[in-house]
This record gives sequence, C-alpha cells and structure tokens, in this order.
Amino acid sequence: MLVLWIIVGAFVGWYVFTFVVAMFQTAYMYHMEKKCSRREEGLARKKALSDSGRLIVSEEYKFTFFPNDNGKRSPLIIICPGGGYKYLCTEKEGFSTAMRLNEYGLSAFVFEYGTGKDCFDMSPMKELAALIRHVQENEDRYNVDSKNYILIGFSAGGNLAGMFGTKEEGYLKYGLNKPRAVFLGYFWTSDPEYYKHHCVNPWIWLLDRHLYFRGNQIMFKKKKFTEWEKNALALHKHIDKDYPKAYLFSGTQDIVVPHKLQCGLVENAIAQNHVEHIYHVFKSMPHGVAVGDFTNASGWLTEALSFAGVEYLGK
Repeated sequence: MLVLWIIVGAFVGWYVFTFVVAMFQTAYMYHMEKKCSRREEGLARKKALSDSGRLIVSEEYKFTFFPNDNGKRSPLIIICPGGGYKYLCTEKEGFSTAMRLNEYGLSAFVFEYGTGKDCFDMSPMKELAALIRHVQENEDRYNVDSKNYILIGFSAGGNLAGMFGTKEEGYLKYGLNKPRAVFLGYFWTSDPEYYKHHCVNPWIWLLDRHLYFRGNQIMFKKKKFTEWEKNALALHKHIDKDYPKAYLFSGTQDIVVPHKLQCGLVENAIAQNHVEHIYHVFKSMPHGVAVGDFTNASGWLTEALSFAGVEYLGK
C-alpha cells in the first residue's frame, strides 16, 4: 500500500509541477510578446502616416500600406500576421514589422486576410494572389518593384506565406511569378502524424493537441478531413527543389508552435531539397515576438533582408 501511495504521490506531483511550468511559460510568452513586438511603436507609425495622408488602406484587397519616407522605389514586401487563421495579430506582428521596414527605408504591405468565418477553402491564398496581382498592376501608385516580391509571415501567417511559395497551393496555381524570398517566423505547419510525437509536459501536449489542427478546422469548417484536407496546410509536404530561398526562425521557449515538431519539419524538407536557406532556433525566445527586440532574435529582419539581397535604402 505504501508503494502505491508513493506512486500516486509521484504521479500527482509530476502533474502539479508540469502545470506550474506550463503556466510560467505561458506568462513568460505574454510578457515577452508585449515587451518585444513593438506594438505601440507600430501603431504610432500608422497614426503618423494616417495624419499625413500617406497611409493607404484597402478593404477590397485587405491591406494597410506603409510607404517609406525617402520616396525611393522599394521592393514589394508583404507581411502576413498570425492568429491561427482564427483572428489576426495585425498590430503586434503586422504594423510593428512594417514600422521596422520603414526605418530601413522600405515600404510594406500589411496583409489582413480573412480569418474565422471569413476563412474557408484556402481563401487566404486566393486573397494574397489578388493582392499581389493588384500591386503588380499598380506599381507606380505604390512606388514598388513587384516583380521580385518578398513574403513575411508569422505563426499561421508563416504557414500562409510559406504555402504561397509552393507550386501546388501558391504562386504557380494563381499564375504568378515565384517570390524572391520568404521570411517565416515561428511558423505553423499541419502534420497529420502529430499524434505520434510526444511532449514531456502533458499540459503543453494538450495545448498543442488543441491547436494543431485548428487551422484545418477553421479553413475547411469541419473536424474530420479528407486526405487532401489533412495535407493541404502541411507546408513541409509541398516543398520541392524550386522553393524560393527562405529565412526561417523559431524559439526554444515556444509552447504554441514547438520548433522541433513544426518549424523543424519544414526546415528538414527545405534542406532535403537543397533550397538555399537560413534557419535559427533562438534560445529562450517564445511565440509572438515579431521583430524580436530584447530577445536573442533581435536583428533577424536585418539579416533576412541581407540574405535576400535587399539593399538598405536609407530613411
């Protein structure tokens, strides 16, 4: 009986300990999101552009355009915020990244694609294609070079940007040219074999299990999927040797998109297809940090732009 109580006590103790760890990691994530994403600075930049009459917002093509201040022709850069296809983290991931690109003398489009009830049957990819086509037809209006465009995506937005770099569900399907590069931060991929993986912390495993197919559920409005639907958002299964050059980063403290079970799958596929890329797993970085100031990811955008051959245009 004593042995049984010892086993039960150890079992309960483990669950209590891992619960406390999971709560600490969650609190740390929200703290770092607020501290590092530069949300307030992004909103301030948006207001300044709006007050000067230079901000362009399109409901038809679902974007907010942040023009640079130097008047120089910028490459087309589109930012896809995350939110699990359920909502958009536009302010902390979209506006803040656009603000930082403006500091580098570059213009940026923050793509506000349909989510939740407005997300269905791969509609974000169709909307992204429509946005790119619109800009390519109106280059002079936006003063951008749209031929060699760059896609930046975070979390589910990273899935969207990454998927658009594929032939099957991306640029080629919509009759567009291949992106110059994709920058994917703490990005999600749907893995039908997720249940084969294990996590030491049972609470984080439950969280990930809840989140893993949420994107598919929102996209296809069901919980049981066809084989095609299971793999439709599995980015790592759509990559081939013609995939655009890719800058990828994730963090060791990401409990929403675990780097080994998500980003690592994509990086493996990219490496196996000998696609030019950079992949960083930043120590202590949680989910949702966007530009990543005050983390080990600080400066990732500068490195990514250099990797893609984008010149600093000056303020």
